[in-house]
Amino acid sequence: MMNESDIRKLVEQKIKEDDIFIVDIRIGKGNKIAIWVDKNKGITIDECVGISRYVENNLDRESEDFDLEVSSPGLDMPFKVQQQYEKNLNRMIEVVSTDGEKLKGILVTVTESGIELEYVKRSDKQKKKKTEKARREYNFDQIKTTRAVIDFK
Repeated sequence: MMNESDIRKLVEQKIKEDDIFIVDIRIGKGNKIAIWVDKNKGITIDECVGISRYVENNLDRESEDFDLEVSSPGLDMPFKVQQQYEKNLNRMIEVVSTDGEKLKGILVTVTESGIELEYVKRSDKQKKKKTEKARREYNFDQIKTTRAVIDFK
């Protein structure tokens, strides 16, 4: 069976000069290798093809067959690495915390330890619905999932 750390090393060798980052690598049954990569300004198909060819050319199909797929993470894929948060700075995201709280808002800060989200807080004081902006900080260990929110307004 293929080894994830060996595949990661190959991808890192290929992308070391670019601003491309690894989001996730998974190896499934039958050596089905899935690699997700991205970069701050969006990764191109040609860049994914280049990574795929580099990895494929450095693995030996004669000793062990495999299926390889390199792509960008889809919009529905949860964030896995800090670079994805940085890429989505000042954009709408949805955070689900480890205690089940779900909150949508604008990602305003990303640090080594966590994020800060600005969201619209609704208050129902004396039957007058008011909205005001509020902020919520999350440490990365408090976050179960984070996804980009697509707004078609």
